[in-house]
Amino acid sequence: MAQASRLWFEPVLDTWRTWIEDPRFDELDCEAQALCGLAVTVTDSLTMRDALIMMLIMGTDHGSGEEIMEFAVHPHTRASGDAMGRMLTEAFDDPQARPDCVRVERGIAALEQCAQVVPDQYCAQPLAMAAYACWWIGDARAMPMAMQAVAMDDDATLAGIVIAALLRDIHPAWLCMPKAPKEACTAGEAM
Repeated sequence: MAQASRLWFEPVLDTWRTWIEDPRFDELDCEAQALCGLAVTVTDSLTMRDALIMMLIMGTDHGSGEEIMEFAVHPHTRASGDAMGRMLTEAFDDPQARPDCVRVERGIAALEQCAQVVPDQYCAQPLAMAAYACWWIGDARAMPMAMQAVAMDDDATLAGIVIAALLRDIHPAWLCMPKAPKEACTAGEAM
């Protein structure tokens, strides 16, 4: 099972990495087949979805490709759970853990393009991922994207989490610093 998951996830992970790390990235250049592969993957496997989110928000300093692969393929091992918990807690609670907003924006653009290209039944998870990424960087597009994801699939729990966090005014620590402007990430308006 793990080997099959690895074979399925590897090309999606490689494409995702290319999209979010390439400074010349243009979402309009994303191949429809790759966007469909992404949408099917994140819809059918929430652990793979979460691994792609980790790669997006943690940046290149955290989480090697192999560690991300482990999150996706062996999500229930103690090592994967501990590593993911540690990385997310650090990123959420540390006011100095500022995300690479350009990288995150590339991911959001790819996810938005994905939602425009794929059939409706595969749009909710890409939109929920984009909403989460927007929430993570303080982008006001988070709420409308999350609402759209829930409207398309009321089981889109990640979108529900984003909505609940926004309604409770919960944000990553880096956005709550007194001297950190919430509009630090350039695209979209800050919350």
